[in-house]
Amino acid sequence: MASLDQPAPSRSLIALGVAVVVIAAAGLATGGDSVLLGLAAVAGLGISGLARWAPRDPGGQFTRRGLLVLVAVLAAASLAMAYGWIGSANVSTAAWAWCAATAIALLGRFRSGWVLALAATSFALFAVEVGLLAYERWSEGVGVAPPTAESPATEPPAARVQAPAEKQPPSPQPERAGENTYTSTARYRTGDPVLGAKLVESVTTVTSKQLGNGEYVFRDVVYSTDDRGRRRSLGAAEDPRPDKHALFFGGSFTFGMGVADDATLPSQFETVSAGEYEAYNFGAGGYGTAQMYLQLGLDRLLDDIPQKSGIAVYSLIADHINRSTPHRLDRLVSFRKSPLFRLDAEGRLDGPFRMKDDPELSAAMEAFEAKRRASPLQRAVGGARAETYLPTDQALEVLAQLIVGAKARYDERFDGQFVVLLWPRMNRQRASWESLWQRLRDSGIAIVEVAELGDGAIIHESDGHPSAAEYRWVAQALYDFLHSNRTG
Repeated sequence: MASLDQPAPSRSLIALGVAVVVIAAAGLATGGDSVLLGLAAVAGLGISGLARWAPRDPGGQFTRRGLLVLVAVLAAASLAMAYGWIGSANVSTAAWAWCAATAIALLGRFRSGWVLALAATSFALFAVEVGLLAYERWSEGVGVAPPTAESPATEPPAARVQAPAEKQPPSPQPERAGENTYTSTARYRTGDPVLGAKLVESVTTVTSKQLGNGEYVFRDVVYSTDDRGRRRSLGAAEDPRPDKHALFFGGSFTFGMGVADDATLPSQFETVSAGEYEAYNFGAGGYGTAQMYLQLGLDRLLDDIPQKSGIAVYSLIADHINRSTPHRLDRLVSFRKSPLFRLDAEGRLDGPFRMKDDPELSAAMEAFEAKRRASPLQRAVGGARAETYLPTDQALEVLAQLIVGAKARYDERFDGQFVVLLWPRMNRQRASWESLWQRLRDSGIAIVEVAELGDGAIIHESDGHPSAAEYRWVAQALYDFLHSNRTG
């Protein structure tokens, strides 16, 4: 037990300990490293206790040695906070907190106005940066997919559907994305030199997606693929086989993230057609316009389709502009291995290429990521949240040429109609995309516009992927459009 004549911690040191705890808690709330910030909190709680035994002069003020002890403890806590915040690009936030806490420590020795001003200013800047960071996380949604975004790396599951038993690849470990956890009983994605990634052939996997709070977005959903690496469509009887094909291209909205094999858009369309069409699902999470264009040039994906007449359907969502072109760097960072296209000096399609193969683009991405590692205050002033690399008009022209080129490739192989399906929520981008719609219509490509379903359109409030109900809605609208226009 300490002797009664030992000096009690000053008010400023108590405030210092509390401040470090608050700083650590704020770091935890905004995504910092929990272990290191926890250590910082413990250090903060211990500052007052350590100060009790720090050397003081007869007047109760800290000696130089005592002040060094306090600053050393404070520096250790601050370094832990700074290191914990590196992953969230908030080292400067921790630096402001360090300045503020140091100023409070100095108040224990020098009770002057400038020290008080330093403490107040530092804490004000710290509060602004934490507030901005919290707003960024809230507006973006940590681990929550935007309504039109698709995950390039991990995919969800589908209701239990019996599929042929196949030899499975080794089971992977759970994957984490933000606060979400994806689990699969078998790996169903792999790299591909042409498409960037592809589905594993002849695999069946049971997949779940769980939020950080333990709630499931979907659970025990089965995905199964055929021997060409396409997701199985289970919408109609195969005997007799329909005499028309329906080829579906796109990203995870086409793949059917989070729904059963028999609930995807291709399966639902096959069901709606009542045996008129046999559906083939070429979709995969993270795919865009570039993959569709390239898939239509791959014999390995197409040479088993017996029907020569039918339709090809490209399901377009707004984020596809960021998957096939270096349009927005903040989105391209998620598609580093995807095939990209651009325009050459004569305005013709140039590609595919990878981001790593373009020194200028790679340098721009490095500079952008350096900005993202800046403090929230610097980001707010410098606008590093969404930086455009390829202007929108050029990016839309790239998409137009890819779609027109995809139609030409389809026409070379099949006798049918190529249509672009605008996903219901694309209506919200009508004004900015109207030039693309007109360009496609001028090229003889039909545009299928579908009204929004409303309630029940997405699989979960935290995930914008379509529900089975929306897939049924879109499939019926597509079939009605085709028949009203006497196509395919």
